[in-house]
Amino acid sequence: MMIADKLERIRELKRRATAFRNRKKYKESLQLLDTAIADLKDLQKAEDIDEHEAQAVRAELADTYGMKGGVYRRIPELNRALAEYRCGMQIEDLDKQSTYNASNVITLSISQEHKAPSDPDLSEHLHRVIDDLEQKTQAGRSDEWWAWSDLGQFYLLRNDVDKSRSVYRRAIQTGPTGEEYRRHLDILHELAAATRESTPDVSKGISQMLAELERQTP
Repeated sequence: MMIADKLERIRELKRRATAFRNRKKYKESLQLLDTAIADLKDLQKAEDIDEHEAQAVRAELADTYGMKGGVYRRIPELNRALAEYRCGMQIEDLDKQSTYNASNVITLSISQEHKAPSDPDLSEHLHRVIDDLEQKTQAGRSDEWWAWSDLGQFYLLRNDVDKSRSVYRRAIQTGPTGEEYRRHLDILHELAAATRESTPDVSKGISQMLAELERQTP
């Protein structure tokens, strides 16, 4: 079977895992994602794989770890979610195709491990994620709530409230659902609390933006 055919079978596993996750059948979802990860790792060892195919496999593997992180986040088992996102981030860093896992590592490292945004490792990833989102919001993701809201959130972690305010204005224009909006505000509440002692100026900026955003709840 060709590499492309094997990848398509793995993507079908991931689609089924997503369906289970949406029905809150988390155990079944995780089992399928574990199978997908094992199959992707086997593909990486294939003797006939070329670099283009290898890159596609890495992208799928990073995405699958991110999906596992998302399932654990819903359970919620946040430490396990963070571990999965870190696995995905290591792969993302190879090709710089995505910052999804890095974004979640930053957020959970602060909210769960109480790391400061200025932590050298986090700061490096924070700058890369911001650069990536700045480019994507000006291109193919200009109409996506999550791209704009993530960018606003990460500007806040860099203590740039003015840029964040401008980005959130643009984010709201994308028309998020009430659930999407509230979920994002919940994350900001967690970050404000987690940074209160380590970086009080950042916490103050997040709280200030939260108050503004809560007055605009869809």
